[in-house]
Amino acid sequence: MIFFGLDIQVKTGREIINKTAQYTVQSLMWTRKDLAAKAGLDANNASNKDWANWISKNKLDPAELVKQVAPTGRVDSTPYQKAKWDDVQGYVGGDTADRHYGDSLHIVAEIAQVSKSTDQSDGNKGSKQTYDIDNGQRYVDWKLDLNMASNPYGRDTVDTKTDMTVTDTLPSKLHYLPSTAYLGGDYKENTPSQGSVANGTRIEPNATLNADGTTTLVWHLDNIDTSKQYTIHYSTSIGDATDPDNDVVNAEQLTNKVSVSTYRSPVRPKMDLTHSEYTIKISRLNLTTLAIKADPLVNEVNSALHWKSIKTNNLETPLSNPIATAIMPNTANTLSSYHGDWVLTGIHISPRNGSQLGDGHLVYSTDSKYLTTDPSNIKTTDVKDWKTLPFDSTTGIAAIPQNLHPTAWAWVGDKPLPGGSSLMFDITIQPSNNRPADLYSIRWGDGYNKTDADVTVVQRVVSGVVWYDKDGNGIREDTDALASNVTVTLTDSNGTPVLGYDGKPLADTTDKDGTYRIVGIPAGSGYQVRFSPGRRDSWLKLKVTAKNAKGSTKATNSAADPISDTSGMKGAYINLNDFPSPSQMASPVYEDVYENCGIIRVVMPYLETPIASMPFTGGRLLLVLAAISSLSLVVGLVLLRPQKTGKKH
Repeated sequence: MIFFGLDIQVKTGREIINKTAQYTVQSLMWTRKDLAAKAGLDANNASNKDWANWISKNKLDPAELVKQVAPTGRVDSTPYQKAKWDDVQGYVGGDTADRHYGDSLHIVAEIAQVSKSTDQSDGNKGSKQTYDIDNGQRYVDWKLDLNMASNPYGRDTVDTKTDMTVTDTLPSKLHYLPSTAYLGGDYKENTPSQGSVANGTRIEPNATLNADGTTTLVWHLDNIDTSKQYTIHYSTSIGDATDPDNDVVNAEQLTNKVSVSTYRSPVRPKMDLTHSEYTIKISRLNLTTLAIKADPLVNEVNSALHWKSIKTNNLETPLSNPIATAIMPNTANTLSSYHGDWVLTGIHISPRNGSQLGDGHLVYSTDSKYLTTDPSNIKTTDVKDWKTLPFDSTTGIAAIPQNLHPTAWAWVGDKPLPGGSSLMFDITIQPSNNRPADLYSIRWGDGYNKTDADVTVVQRVVSGVVWYDKDGNGIREDTDALASNVTVTLTDSNGTPVLGYDGKPLADTTDKDGTYRIVGIPAGSGYQVRFSPGRRDSWLKLKVTAKNAKGSTKATNSAADPISDTSGMKGAYINLNDFPSPSQMASPVYEDVYENCGIIRVVMPYLETPIASMPFTGGRLLLVLAAISSLSLVVGLVLLRPQKTGKKH
């Protein structure tokens, strides 16, 4: 087998950007047996030196030799097609045949770089890698540093703005904490608790739960200055303390992977500066004492909300006077923020590893003073006057009174909790009249410690801009007018409006800046956004601009198709991506951004002749006034009767 390489110098200058160079190979192969007669050499006994001397002496040209002696092997590059970049499909071609036929080099204007580490410190000026679960270190604060590779050919060869996509994949035992992502800002460590970011811009990712248990976070950053460095901060939790069988174990390693691309350089993730990985290590010698989690983290409007909590005795000896207290969701302690009301509909107790259902009882209170009480300060003596909440001693299912809205409830041990044993609690509430993005938090405590867990009502959003494309190039520019008073409606594929949580059609009207935003979209597929002019306007003489125009970005392009009949364009529409269900979401917010609609005006000539210079015949003057409003053509006819001058006779 023979290998060889070529060093090729890439030209400089803006004119080569988005061009593709092609290199193909056509190879011919002869065996010694094929050439023995022509060379006058013995195919089996002639030495390598003999063959080398013959080839050198005759200066063989393969193109001529193939006409004289048929080769045993031939590789023809004809099937290979040069790669090209298409603004809609991405890279096309370049793989028509196998790579031994040829390869393509696509020249890009920029290459993004990403570096990943933890925001927390290891105490020695480095990034933290080891997390001590026994000391409550269940939060990882992450940092993604983003910038562009240096351009050796000068700033004049590239644009200074671009769109960037960051894709971060979390392993199954790292869980994104909703509403913790910020672009920029000042990070402050708070180990073992989650850190905080001040002065940053919140940028919630689209977070998707994958079938293999991993989570994919995607950020779309538009109008990024290629000369600057950007940092994304966000936080994750480690493992699941409420499920000891599937929680993290000592010495376990969790690897987080991130990749970055830009609109003008959508390179595939690979092991170079467009890709970064960071691995944390788990230290754990004992079991957790107290934990609670929302299950699932998000749910639909007016759907039941669930939590799982656990109380564990990590001692070898029984624990006297055990208690576990839940402060229920309320807006007084500022942990929760929701509309409407809720009622408690379920508590299910499950004993583990030696604990018994008959070893304790449930109590509850409706006293408002417990709304802001710290459950780590509530002891068994504090709940003696609470009302009893009976449960089945066989199934562990509590008998919940109708419309019960407790401020707090507690499990109180009548006997010591055996060493190494646990009690698990499944908690369910049923909200009413809530809205997207509402937040419900339960605070869980055991007389010594406390922890919180949130459930959020999902908020699915579609947004974009409607504008008039002055030059028809398909790119929204500063000189283009923005379209106000355009009705944008979410529909199914047949044009039927989709209804929101309140039973009303989901729609919005564009503001002066041309923007629209539709909130509260139900999970589903086959949705469209449909654009229609205001009641006083008409689009019959207009048309949509080019889709996904070359040179545009996601923020500045148009994705709309026309809705037309024989009279002209009546509106426009965009087919949308699927909107995920709660089970597919690791974040409460999913926003389909940049669903933009560009419209081309029909230019009508204005009346250019000044009124003062128009010929006057002494009769009636017919003046045609023509004007173009923000959306439609207005034509009026005005009859002017000239006034006579002079004295009456």
